[in-house]
Amino acid sequence: MRSAASAVNRHFYLIMALVAAAAVAYGFGHTIGARLLHAQPRPPAILTVHALIFSSWIVLLIVQSALVSTRNVRLHMTLGTLGFAFGVLMPIVGIATAVAMARFKFETLKDPTAAPFFAVQLWDMTVFTTLFWLGFSARRTNKEAHRRLIMAATFALLVAAFARFPQVKGPTRGYLCVDSLFVIAIARDWLTERRIHRAYAVTLAAFAVSQPFILYLALGKFPPWTALTARYLR
Repeated sequence: MRSAASAVNRHFYLIMALVAAAAVAYGFGHTIGARLLHAQPRPPAILTVHALIFSSWIVLLIVQSALVSTRNVRLHMTLGTLGFAFGVLMPIVGIATAVAMARFKFETLKDPTAAPFFAVQLWDMTVFTTLFWLGFSARRTNKEAHRRLIMAATFALLVAAFARFPQVKGPTRGYLCVDSLFVIAIARDWLTERRIHRAYAVTLAAFAVSQPFILYLALGKFPPWTALTARYLR
């Protein structure tokens, strides 16, 4: 039992990276056909680019986590350059995709929820960018914070995947699923180190404060935001 717990602790980040991959595969697997591959009318081409970059980030996270688990730190650091490139591309392509898809849904599909929901897409990219840069900056000075912040940045990207689960359906429960991953990570820290790492504590607190506000905007509860984004999307 003790050896099994030790193995889980050692490979924890790899396990969480695989959980993230499973969430993406299961969530988007339910919609990729209808919303991308066979969608009519066809969505903007940048959606395909976004899907490829996002999937590549998840694959790279698994590889990097596996390298750390097997103590191949030198190759892990070498691939860090590739991770940096993807980390820079993600918010650029992510925001461009959010704008293109919001306009597509608002103007072409006549979806009235596209304007207020724009808040979720922008916020998720903002959170990822902030956590990624903090994590990347700490890669040499604070490796424990680095690992946790990069994982937290990935968690922030999973809202869309969880929201597509048939059992979840929507951003409200999607955020709860993301928060549950933080709870698992915090529980692991507490069980193994008898403390909660500051990177997780601050991030989860920020999520707890911001998520209700973002959902308030996304659900159309604040008309000025809806009017502003509708004007922009036109």
